[in-house]
Formats: sequence, C-alpha cells, structure tokens
Amino acid sequence: MNTSYEVKNLDKITHSIRANQLIYQFGVGAMINFPDQVLMCAAPEYWETDVTQIHDKRLENRLGVEYFGLPISLEGDEGMHRMSYVRFPQWYYCPKCKRLKPMDEWVKEYRIKASDAEKEKDPYMVKNPHCPSCGKYSKLVVSRLVTICEHGHINDFPWIAWAHKRSKDKICYHPQLKIYTMGTGRYGFDNILIKCENCGASSTLSGIMDKEVFEKLDSKDDPQFLCPGNHPWKHAKEGCDCYPRVALRGASSVYFPIVKTSLVIPPFTTDFNELIQTTDAYDRGFRVYCKAKEKNRGEDRIREAIEDTAEAIVQELHDEKINEDDVKNQLKRNWLDIGDNIDEDTDEDQLFREEEYDALDGEAANANESNFFKREEQEIGPYQETIPSLKQVVLIHKMREVQALIGFSRINPISGPDDEEHFVCVKEPGTNWYPGYQVLGEGIFIRFDEEQIESWISQYGEKLSARADIIKNNYENSFYATSSTEHITIKFLFLHSFAHALIRQLSFECGYSIASLRERIYCDKGDGTGKVMTGLFIYTANGDSEGTLGGLVRQGYRETLPDIIKKAIEKARYCTNDPVCSLSQGQGLYSTNLAACHSCLLLPETSCEHFNAFLDRGVLIGTMEEPDIGFFSKGFDTYSNK
Repeated sequence: MNTSYEVKNLDKITHSIRANQLIYQFGVGAMINFPDQVLMCAAPEYWETDVTQIHDKRLENRLGVEYFGLPISLEGDEGMHRMSYVRFPQWYYCPKCKRLKPMDEWVKEYRIKASDAEKEKDPYMVKNPHCPSCGKYSKLVVSRLVTICEHGHINDFPWIAWAHKRSKDKICYHPQLKIYTMGTGRYGFDNILIKCENCGASSTLSGIMDKEVFEKLDSKDDPQFLCPGNHPWKHAKEGCDCYPRVALRGASSVYFPIVKTSLVIPPFTTDFNELIQTTDAYDRGFRVYCKAKEKNRGEDRIREAIEDTAEAIVQELHDEKINEDDVKNQLKRNWLDIGDNIDEDTDEDQLFREEEYDALDGEAANANESNFFKREEQEIGPYQETIPSLKQVVLIHKMREVQALIGFSRINPISGPDDEEHFVCVKEPGTNWYPGYQVLGEGIFIRFDEEQIESWISQYGEKLSARADIIKNNYENSFYATSSTEHITIKFLFLHSFAHALIRQLSFECGYSIASLRERIYCDKGDGTGKVMTGLFIYTANGDSEGTLGGLVRQGYRETLPDIIKKAIEKARYCTNDPVCSLSQGQGLYSTNLAACHSCLLLPETSCEHFNAFLDRGVLIGTMEEPDIGFFSKGFDTYSNK
C-alpha cells in the first residue's frame, strides 16, 4: 500500500465538507486543513462513496457529460459530505526532535516502533500522525511550503535539494534533514535553517519567495529544481519544463476553481419533460446520444436517435395526450440545445444566456410551468415613476441552480478550458460526470430600457468608449489574457457595475450576507449577432431542499425596490478611497477595474461571475473629471423616452 495516495477510515464528522465547499475552495485538487492533518481532495474516480446524481440537460449537453455527482450526505446531516482524499503535502516535521521527512518514511518508522495494538487500530498512521520516537503526543506538523507551476502542477517543496544547494558535492546518499529556528535576530524565513545531519549541508529559507529563485540556483547541466509535474490528487505525473514558484500552503494562488453554473429553466423543468425522462426508452436513447457526441458522429446521428427515441417513448407511455411531435421537440431542446438552429460559429455561452434570458423575461415557452421555477412579473408602471429606465421587473420565487466543478488553475485564474496550457480538468476523459451540486433559491430579474441605454451611449459614446478601452487594453496586456474582450462593452460595464452596487445595498435590506447573493449578467456583444439583452439577475442559492425564506424576493416589490436602487446609486457616488479610486487608470485583477475598489463596488469572489473584474463606477455616476458621463449622473430620469 502506498500511504501517499490512500487514506482510509477517517472520522466521518471531522473529515467531511459541505457541498458548496466541494465546488469552490475545497474542490478536487485543493488542500483542506483538517484538525489533525492536511489532505487533498481526490479525483472523482477515487471517490469510494456513491454519488447522488444531479441532472440539468442544458449543462450536461454543454459540458458533454451524463450527470453531475455529489457524494452522499452524512446520516443526520444533509449538509455534510464525506469525501475521498490523498495525503498532500507529504513532508512533515516533529517540533520536538526537529526531524523533517516525507510521510512515507514516518510511516515506516511507525510500523517498526508501534505496538501491535496501535498498528491494528491505525496501521498507516492516518488517524493520529505523530513522531514514533517522541511519542503519540508529539504531533507531526505539515510543511507550510509547496511549489506550484502555471501548468497546474503542485509539488512538495524540494527540501533535500534546497538544503544541499550550497554544497560543492552532489546530494549525499542518505540525507537526514532537521529544521531549526536560528534565533539570531532574524525574522520570517531568514530565521529558519534546514540542515542535513548526514553530511552537514545546510541552508536558510532566505529568498524562497523570490519569483525566479529556482532559475537562479539551477545548473544548466544538472537542473534540480524543475517542476516534477505532479498531480497528487489523481496519482499522476507528467513532464514539465518550467520552473515552479514557491507558495504558502494556504495562499489564494494555489487553487482557482473553474465552475460552470446553470439556472434550470423551462422548458427543461416542465412536468412534461420530467415525465418523458422517467421512461426506459429515454434512458436508451440518451446512451445513444452520449456515444454519438463522444465519437463526434455529428448532428445527423443525434437527430436519428431523437426520431427513434420519440417513437419508443410514445409507445411506452400509452397516453393519447402524448404527441410524438411534442416529444421530438422536447428531445431537441434537451439534446440539441437550441432545437433546429445549430451553427458551428455560434457562441455557445451566449446561446446559453439567451435561453435563460427568455425564461426570466417570460418569452420562453411554458415559462411559468414548473415546480422548480416560479416567476411573478410585476406591473412596471409604479417602478418607472421613480426609475424610468426600468423596462421589466420579475420576481423569481423559486429557482434551481446547478453548479459543476470542471477544472482549476494555479498561480492565476483563467477563463476556462479554452486556455489549454493552464487549465486542469478534474476528471479523466472516460469519466462521464463532473462533481456538482444543486440548490433552490430565489431572485430578482431586472431589465433596463434598451432605447435609453443606447441614447446615453450615443450622447457620451466617445468618453465612455475611452474608459472601456482602458480596461480592454489592461486585460489584453496582462500575462493571462486568454479570453476575448468582445464582451467588455459600455453596456456590459454598466450592467455589471450596477449589479455590484445593488447587491451591496440589498444585503442591508434583505437579511442575506453579501456572500449569499450572486449576480448573473445578461448582455449582448453589441455586434448585431444574437439576441439583444439588457438585464441582470440577482439571486441567492443558499437555501435548503425547500428553498429560501423569501427575504430577497420581498425586496423586489414596487414599495421597496425603487428606493433600494436609489440608495445603491447614492452610495456609489462616494468612496472612502476617493479621489484615488475615482481617478484610477487600472486597479484590481490585471488592472481591469477603473473606479472600483473594496470600499465601493467589489464583492466576495463567490458573488461575482467575473472575478471582481470589469467594474467602473464612472459609468454609473460619472467621474471627478467627467461628472456628467454616468448613466445616473443627473438623476434617475435623464434618459426617459420622449
């Protein structure tokens, strides 16, 4: 048994995590600090527990999987889920005897010195990692340092090579490391000494956080510090020709999850759709569909499967009210995403948003026909008396959101799997599911008057475009500019910045914390392709199996929402960091924000779908230099239609 990659029989209470943690900070490939040790969440293929299958046909079709999986919850606590882990980091030290070595060597020593009773109870020291020589009360301490590279690899810090870096000879035959605190008035890493007791080689940790520390140390003839290319979470190793960076184990740069989310909307939530999916014929047809997609057999084979499956479903149900054409149309929505309008050049993300937009604004078929999607459109007149630029307000009393963890990156966040060099997929190609979870929530959908937005842009277009161009250029000049800047339009900056201002104010009014609220921006690219969209959806998805308590929806009625919007805009006019914030030419992630900082617009990262980037108060309320260019600079009725 390799103790590096197998950790069993851990306490089910202390070593379990919540579903939302599985998708975000403690996902596959991330390290988790448990009370007794640090473990890494293993790949889905290693999960020993059965998973609860979660379905959302739109997201399944988009990602090419059959379902999303969540480990079964613990008995008596539906919020906690038991996972499979691997042991990483591997290096531990004993604070009493100062020895520093990999866990495999600690376990070998334990197997020699432990009593038979101890070995029977905990054969591989997974429940109580301790120093076998100093006793069970001398707990081993895991290394604080790891190395990460831009290709998503993560490795233990090269302790042996580092201790011998100043040695004229090569690394000794049997290195025995100890870690000391020098206590000579130094501080931080300069005060820590790593010494090999076998040969006497030693080195402090001074300079380990320098960006190119390994490049400077390495010899061209005998490189010792290249990235080993490890993926410990799936027990895999691959070649890598870059030098890694040293990072603290808990640093934010160690793990950036890539999560795809989907609102489960009509017609995918209708009773009719749920009925046909209960049939055996649907299951058989879906397997044919999955094989066709996997082998790239094309749309013709999928359409053939739809014809055969629809006929079989009608025969199986034996219901005169079930029409074969209706079944075919539903299968097209499920398996072809957009029915008959398939175009290889179409932006898949944009189509995904357009479907949700149609469901939220009521244009989709059967928009109100679902147990998991309940909408209530409001009469817009009373809202427009205060905020004339509003075109539509819809209260979503019940909605279902599915989130899937598809991959991650290290060192810097990336846009998604298109960045093949830095994207790490959490599953193997043959695995037909991603880790995911679902939750019921509520929300407020707001649509602005497109004509008023266009009128504002035409009036101040040159000055507004200059601000948008600054953000675009800053992003394009950044090291990780992997996605297109087509979506960074003036209208998008307005909708995104407005959503942040509104979320900050709503959290004061509805009782939810800011971290519990999320945004979803619906904005077209402005190039004439696709559906014109000018809306945003603020929602919460932190409820239980029955949903939430209605605190957010209650703020969407005409008696409260207009005043909340006014307060949000008024607060956005002032920032404690002004004039520095207002005059900024680039701040935040990759300098992709202008007048936006933690004091005025930024949100917790889980609330923003764009990593707190592409924000600017200037498009809302103007700037100190150009006070009139903001949409709300002169009040709330500046751009009313006349």
